[in-house]
Amino acid sequence: MKKKQQVELDEAYSIKLQEELNQDIDWEAAMDHIVPDEDDDVFIEATPLARKVPVVDYQILTHEVYTGTTVKCSKTSSERKE
Repeated sequence: MKKKQQVELDEAYSIKLQEELNQDIDWEAAMDHIVPDEDDDVFIEATPLARKVPVVDYQILTHEVYTGTTVKCSKTSSERKE
């Protein structure tokens, strides 16, 4: 572990370095080049929370030409029957 005196010297040195770095940077000029773009608006398309899911009936059809079966998907209605 470092001794208390060494820690204090390290803190003083880091503060001195930070001050030197801040003096070298012209913060006004650095912040002036950042200009907000007014035409850069972001729009998000809203999705309704309660959206009805279409009801789909699956029918298994057998074909005489083929030996296997095929599945046909057809929409019956967009509303659920209760």
